[in-house]
Amino acid sequence: LANPAIDFTFQDEDKKPLRYARGLDAKYRVADVMGTEFIENAAAIDIEREGARVTGYAAFPTLHAATARGQHLFVNGRPVRDKVLLSALRAAYGDLLPSGRHPLAVVFIDLPPQEVDVNVHPAKTEVRFRDAARVRGLLISGIRHALQGSAQFTASTLGPQALRMLQPQERPGFADVAVAKPQGFSPRVGGSMFSAAPPQARKAL
Repeated sequence: LANPAIDFTFQDEDKKPLRYARGLDAKYRVADVMGTEFIENAAAIDIEREGARVTGYAAFPTLHAATARGQHLFVNGRPVRDKVLLSALRAAYGDLLPSGRHPLAVVFIDLPPQEVDVNVHPAKTEVRFRDAARVRGLLISGIRHALQGSAQFTASTLGPQALRMLQPQERPGFADVAVAKPQGFSPRVGGSMFSAAPPQARKAL
């Protein structure tokens, strides 16, 4: 996910190799790794403030998971499982998600190297920000702005209960919900077509 311009091939004994074709646009790699259901039901994030930038994709509140495995966070290209960022991701959705469910997202945070310390955890999975509150606020604002700016929520898994949860009179600040049948997504990478497997069938490399 962090390196869409690089080809990846994973071989596990005699199983069919898992291949990720390179592309110039990170969206293609996100679709390849996360699956078409995610990319068709996610809003693009792009917000910048005071030298820090947050980009990526956040799934509509109608598309969620039973675990947090579908949350991928990167700081300056490094994958992390940082408590500050994970809590900010959850806070961005507020009470739009059903109890016990987790949002899906691929988020890239880029900021000056002096603003983050990557040596606070032996496995480098956590970081320490010079201004954690600013980064947390930027992530929350970026996700909420992306969701609110979407023309419509189009989740193939949308149900009546989720639909009622997102009605403006019950959840102010979000656009009207429209149920639409997702269109096929078949990006072309390297001159050939690829299809993306469901999120649970693939893992980020």
